[in-house]
Amino acid sequence: MHLNLHVLSPHGHSTVAELSESPLASLRLRLYPALTTLAENGATITFGDTITTKPNTLVVGKIGAANIEVRTPLWLEHMRCVQKSGGRVVLDYTDHHLVANSVMTPFYTEAVKIADRIAVPNSALKTALLDHCGTGKDIRVIDDLLEYKPLTCKTECTPDGPTALWFGHPSNAPYLAELINRWPQEASDHRLLIVSSKQTIDYLQRYTFSAPPTVKLAFVPWSPSNLSSAADSADYCVIPSDLESAKRYASNNRLVTALAFGLPTVAAPLPSYMEFSDYFNVLESRAALETMLNPWSQSSVIADFQNQFISRFSLAALTQHWRAILS
Repeated sequence: MHLNLHVLSPHGHSTVAELSESPLASLRLRLYPALTTLAENGATITFGDTITTKPNTLVVGKIGAANIEVRTPLWLEHMRCVQKSGGRVVLDYTDHHLVANSVMTPFYTEAVKIADRIAVPNSALKTALLDHCGTGKDIRVIDDLLEYKPLTCKTECTPDGPTALWFGHPSNAPYLAELINRWPQEASDHRLLIVSSKQTIDYLQRYTFSAPPTVKLAFVPWSPSNLSSAADSADYCVIPSDLESAKRYASNNRLVTALAFGLPTVAAPLPSYMEFSDYFNVLESRAALETMLNPWSQSSVIADFQNQFISRFSLAALTQHWRAILS
């Protein structure tokens, strides 16, 4: 059967190749590997808020907050119509909006009921969603794409002195601010490279620190190339988060990326990270401080991770998983 696939997406893309250049992780790391080999093998793929063909598969990407009042009923109606006509509806569910109480929560409350299959980025989110939907729901774990080539761990400090890297979406800025506020005195001579958008810097400027930050802050605007360059200038990576918020269901992508960059990493112990607990240290532990002060001591740990796991997050591996859920 010829695959006639439509992607509900609010971002105006017209080809699969464009997804790989998107600033949005939900497109680069999820929909691009989902669709690229299907396009190469002759599938008909269209994009957008409206459907002008008769797809036999509907992929529901991240709806986003923009124009949510209009998109929610429109997208839900498209999902129901494709299903009624005998098509398959596949939802990519990457954040746990059912517990986040966001503007997207009403859409996802209905979308998870309608979808025939749901893709999620980690087992913790699958378990949480099964608790909500019931065990009869077809929910499959598909990792995020690793979009960077591995780098070896440094064996000595970078020329600019001990340098930490933080990268992420502005929604993670509160956890970054709290980490800066509690930065260990032993590492007060370190530099912290922040790779993100301007909203993150705006948040830090508004944040009420208990005292002036001791770590030296440097900001780099986010782009894939800027992140790669920043990683090359860093000695280790920090990934704070909140185990009590919906962020606890985040994918393992930031940890995997940091370790692929060859950076010893100290991080919050998110459920999706714990599979790799031998390869990072939990923030604010004694082992984490030792990693920050002597990151090059972790070179063999980093090499072991890269040898065992990097191929799992490759485009070739992930397209096979996506093909199974879409075709």
